[in-house]
Amino acid sequence: MACEGEEQECLLELRHPAWIDKVRVCGVRAKRLANGDGAFILSRTDGVLILQWDQWGTEWFVKEKDGVFHHRYGLPSSAKDRACLASADKSLSLPDKLMIISIVGNKQPGCDVSARVDGADMVVRISKMNYLDTEWVGQRTDVLYLEPNFLWWDYTAEIRRLSLLRNIPVIFVRQSWWDRIGDQLLGQGIVCREQVRVIPSAVEDALPGCTTFAMAVYDLHCRFPSALLLAAGVDVGEERRYVFGSHVSGGEVEFFDDLIDRGILEVI
Repeated sequence: MACEGEEQECLLELRHPAWIDKVRVCGVRAKRLANGDGAFILSRTDGVLILQWDQWGTEWFVKEKDGVFHHRYGLPSSAKDRACLASADKSLSLPDKLMIISIVGNKQPGCDVSARVDGADMVVRISKMNYLDTEWVGQRTDVLYLEPNFLWWDYTAEIRRLSLLRNIPVIFVRQSWWDRIGDQLLGQGIVCREQVRVIPSAVEDALPGCTTFAMAVYDLHCRFPSALLLAAGVDVGEERRYVFGSHVSGGEVEFFDDLIDRGILEVI
């Protein structure tokens, strides 16, 4: 259905790495039909759509020859669209407004890094959220990358911190696991569908067989390419290869090393 004016209600088809859905557009608001996710329309032209999601960040889509608006990473070519993104999303703005994302792994911390963790624009944790009780790794959790593998189900509810999961705004799960046990997670009330963002197979395949921490770093770097990533509770370099063995054979050690060399990833 075509939109004839900014106030005209219409449907647009969007293709995102984690979903394909129609979005109802009316005035300055947009709403996904599949799950009701809402967004403010920051900019809409015949070829570009910029949305600021109520429960997530700002994303932009480009209309392709198939008539579908496809999600894009990075910055748009139009100066006007770049300025629109920069005003709404620190991760896509100028260096003096650099976004900082702290990613907390499950290794025992060597010192108290809570101030740097909680002082970031976004705090991301991994699966079991080890050492959260120590207060050495901060208290905030904005995003969780959950790995509900077979070992995870064997842990007690306390170790899995099930009582906290429903309060986390966004939970990412790999497509390979969501396809297998997504219904179980929902059926047992462990998570609700509105929280979940599924990491598509194409993103998983970039680092085959990688750890959940590496998946989080890769996915976040794709979503927020200009952000500084602070890594806490994590091994890097040859120590990581020694600890995780075959799990890092897909290239995550080299990926981390490259991000560190370029000043994108900082281990704290």
